Amino acid sequence: MKKIFLLSSLILCFAGFGSLKAQNTMWIQQNDGTVVEKNTADIDKISFSDQMTNMLLFKDDASTTFDVSKISQITFSSVNTGDESGIYIQYNGDTAIVSTSIDSDKLIVETEGANVTVTSKTGIENLNYYVYGTSTDGTLTIKSDKDFNLILNGLNLTSQSAVPVKSSKEVVCNIILKDGTYNVISDTENNAKKPVISTSWTTTISGNGTLVVNANKKNGISTDADLIVNSGNITVTINGDAGKGLKADSTITINGGTITCYPKGNIVLDEVGSGYDPSYCAGIASDQDIVVNNGTIKMVISETAVAGRGIKADGSITFNGGNVDITSNAGGNTYIDSTGATDSYKSSCIKADGDIMFYAGKFNLIANGNAGKCANADGQIIFGHNEKDIVLEDIDASPVFTAATTGERILERAGTGWMDDGDYANPKAVKAKGNLYVNSGTLNVSTKNDGGEGLESKDTVFINGGVLVLNTYDDAINGKNHIQINGGKTYAHATGNDAIDANGTLTVTGGLTIAVGSTSPEEGFDCDNNQFKITGGTLIGIGGGTSTPTSSVCTQNSLIYKSLTNGTALNITDAEGNDILTFQVPSISGNQGGFPGGWKSETATKGPGGGPGGQGDRGLTLLFSSPDLVNGTYTIKQGGTVSGGTQWNGYYTGTTYSGSTTTKTVTISNRVTTAQ
Repeated sequence: MKKIFLLSSLILCFAGFGSLKAQNTMWIQQNDGTVVEKNTADIDKISFSDQMTNMLLFKDDASTTFDVSKISQITFSSVNTGDESGIYIQYNGDTAIVSTSIDSDKLIVETEGANVTVTSKTGIENLNYYVYGTSTDGTLTIKSDKDFNLILNGLNLTSQSAVPVKSSKEVVCNIILKDGTYNVISDTENNAKKPVISTSWTTTISGNGTLVVNANKKNGISTDADLIVNSGNITVTINGDAGKGLKADSTITINGGTITCYPKGNIVLDEVGSGYDPSYCAGIASDQDIVVNNGTIKMVISETAVAGRGIKADGSITFNGGNVDITSNAGGNTYIDSTGATDSYKSSCIKADGDIMFYAGKFNLIANGNAGKCANADGQIIFGHNEKDIVLEDIDASPVFTAATTGERILERAGTGWMDDGDYANPKAVKAKGNLYVNSGTLNVSTKNDGGEGLESKDTVFINGGVLVLNTYDDAINGKNHIQINGGKTYAHATGNDAIDANGTLTVTGGLTIAVGSTSPEEGFDCDNNQFKITGGTLIGIGGGTSTPTSSVCTQNSLIYKSLTNGTALNITDAEGNDILTFQVPSISGNQGGFPGGWKSETATKGPGGGPGGQGDRGLTLLFSSPDLVNGTYTIKQGGTVSGGTQWNGYYTGTTYSGSTTTKTVTISNRVTTAQ
């Protein structure tokens, strides 16, 4: 932007002013506040009368005359002003200039310093507001009777005490980030907890420019209705306590663009009833649903954003594509809830009060805080479409999902003694209060510390397909009521607990499932004394023990072998010498059994005493079931070497097994055969 002050120049010829010629628009601001806009392409020459009383603009043989005494300044801009119905707002320090060619008493412009309010009752659809320039204490309010476009064209706007940008009236606000521009909008800590950008109705964001929002008091971009992001490079830093980066009272839809959020604001505990009601900082938050169809979402949740959320919906969250990368460093703690009971707050990379659907897309979620969650739903969690749901051949039903927790658990209630070690809030990679479905996709899940479970459902876990690699401390898969495996490839390895733990019943009908638990008393497959039904698939379970399949409901044979050597290469062949199973047993350190002679835990130190611990790492148990395991005689070999072929997490096919230190012959004649 260049300003020309009318002092002593007599003639200005554009042929001699290359830098001005590069500017597209000439604004002539007059003392009465009116602005005359001229396209520089329509001006050949500027000259002044002898006494400098008049300015003349020439184009060919025609001229336009202006009274110099009525001109306050002339401004040249690089803004493309080809839109005759547009409104141009330029911020310049502690002032703002508004220019338009619209001649209507229904367009009201009010300016006070760098505070601008435009009220449009013109009935013009999609009126363009071009906004640019710099101010360290400015605001913009647009009140429109029709949908409008807010075009950010190189804006650097900060408000010291109010809302920098606000849209009123129930009309669509289209925020357009002009290609190649860099726009920064900020508030300060003096802001009265208002959003940096606030709209009252549906808001869209598009364009290929950059928008940086610094929310120092509350929310970054907030709307009372739907928020739709189609494109653009958007970065939001949220410093305000319990602030939100992108916030909508209705649905948020992300179709493209790159959204980067840095939640840093602290938790807020409001006094309610006999305790408190917590509210948290979040990157993207909706009071209803969130739908991600494409685009890139990146977030780092700071340690200062205690119990902060990455993506949070009061309804459901659906991912149909896109790339999501969220790391939470936020911790958690206990508090007293409104009923007077002890509860805990903890961080989640993705949290929904309803369902979460990971139909497609790439996800990298890391929860480093205590009791942190990667994906946490009060409803169902679904990975990939069911085959019956796929009606289009080109539908992408293969999400790639990586999740890891590294935090510790949080003690909520101390233990009282024998068989009671207290209540904890635990770190979980994927937690659903409803059912959890894996229909397709690739899942890589890990947890580091005690209480860290991989996939947990407070109802039923269904694995219908996909490729799952789960390396956890606590249960790799846990289902409160039922676990059902119908297909897919699953490797579940828990170093400190059961690999697959069904607190209710367990059914396997297909797929390849490798379940490696810890030493006794932990198991590869554990469903207590409930029904364990096997009708298909290949099962390899290793641990200190195993639940026994229920013979009366099984249609496929199973072998339980109780003399498996830790870290051995295992081979099972039939009477003809055909390989039925070749598997490299991992080295399992695990637990060392119970506490002999008395009860001891982190929080409970008293009790009546107890018996000796389990077998610890002195031996392992194998559960093997396969359609190839028919009635007949089999040879079990351990301690040999494996060469050639292919392997997946220790499971070999097309390989050669040679040598052994232990050989055992077993005859299969029942649905379940146990051998020492």
